[in-house]
Amino acid sequence: MDFQLFCEELNIFLTDRFKYKRNYAYVTPQKNIAATTKRFQLYIRLTPCKYFWPQNTITIARIGFYETRKGHCTELLKFILKIAPDYMHIGIENTTDNSALFAEKLGFSIYKDAHYIIKTDILKNRLFIK
Repeated sequence: MDFQLFCEELNIFLTDRFKYKRNYAYVTPQKNIAATTKRFQLYIRLTPCKYFWPQNTITIARIGFYETRKGHCTELLKFILKIAPDYMHIGIENTTDNSALFAEKLGFSIYKDAHYIIKTDILKNRLFIK
């Protein structure tokens, strides 16, 4: 997936969801996607370390929303599944207690200590996406 295209689509998702007028997501020099405001912090790797994660894994390195239990994380996962259909796995790095509970609720499996992973087809079924 093209980094810039993913970033542009993420900006559309975030501006629609949070009613922002400007774009906050950008491509970092390391070719990752970052977005930070008072309401959220996101850091996504489209090409994670190939020696750590399975091939075709999109990795959420940082995920945080100021408002919890509002469906923001679930909608972000639905967005990722829709915009990046070629990926086979979604990983969440270094989970906190809250993000670990969220991951487990959706069927993610523990992966190498404090990380979680799920196959995209399983997640689609859990989120009722066709």
